Amino acid sequence: MTMPSWLLALNKSLPDSGNAQSRMLAQQLFAESGRDPVTMGRRVMDYFNQEPFYYTLSPPLMEKNEVDQFLFVHRRGFCEHYASSFVFMMRSVGIPARIVTGYLGGEYLPEEKVVRVLQRDAHAWAEIWVEGQGWIRFDPTAAVAPERIELGIDDMIEQGGLLQGQIPLAYRLGQTGFFKSVRQGWERLEYRWQKSVVQYQQEKQQSFMKELFGTSSFYWQQIGVLGALLALFLLLFGVFALFQRPALNPYQKLWLRLERKLVAKGFERQAGEGPKDFALRVNAENDALGVQLLSIVDLYIQSAYSGRVKLDKPLLDRLRKMIKQL
Repeated sequence: MTMPSWLLALNKSLPDSGNAQSRMLAQQLFAESGRDPVTMGRRVMDYFNQEPFYYTLSPPLMEKNEVDQFLFVHRRGFCEHYASSFVFMMRSVGIPARIVTGYLGGEYLPEEKVVRVLQRDAHAWAEIWVEGQGWIRFDPTAAVAPERIELGIDDMIEQGGLLQGQIPLAYRLGQTGFFKSVRQGWERLEYRWQKSVVQYQQEKQQSFMKELFGTSSFYWQQIGVLGALLALFLLLFGVFALFQRPALNPYQKLWLRLERKLVAKGFERQAGEGPKDFALRVNAENDALGVQLLSIVDLYIQSAYSGRVKLDKPLLDRLRKMIKQL
């Protein structure tokens, strides 16, 4: 396996100056390794393992000569610090190397049969190029905090791990039973939305339509869809019409009460028959009842069609009393 010369040069490139201590350390380890790239990689891993380095999610700020600051002053950092310093030392002795980023860990969701991977599961490691063998992987974090590699970030935090500093309160709350179940429920809903709506492709559509209508015929599927839409439209129209019925005013409510009492006495108002005509017809058949009804109808017409904006409460109470006494 060979690499193009331009890509080889790219994976060896470094600034002309800076981080002098790290360059000197790399030269020393390279000489001790017999100038063999793989042995050199193992020597750097041993250096991280044997020296007092710590894995932390809250490293100190490193402003100038960051690699020197990390390797010889602070010695605290997370995966990117270890991977980048490893690659720097490799390149400083002419070994092609690169940083690789991805994800490590995750949480299996059995209901959906998927693995939930978050941004905090991000991880960085290194690879070196060896002629005839290709890219060989080294993960310097494993030399310092093997728990990070074996457990993943969540389990490592829960078990204490090698994290330096206090775990944020928001993270601890998020790992409690209630908040964790709420978060998982929301993520399951989001996953189903992505799977069922955002990624709803033609094959899934055809399969769903066949299950729904029992046929793969496009014609009958369209007929079924149109029928379902029509039924939905009629249902919505009926509900809309039901709620759009005009509200009755107090006079109309009293009139309906009066009509019910008259039906019980054998008199039903005909379609198109006005209140006065109705009262006259009742009076022609029943003098005693007609006299009372005519008085009520006169008062009803006087109050209901007066054009007043505000209700005349005394008049309304009088009308209610007369209907009650009928």
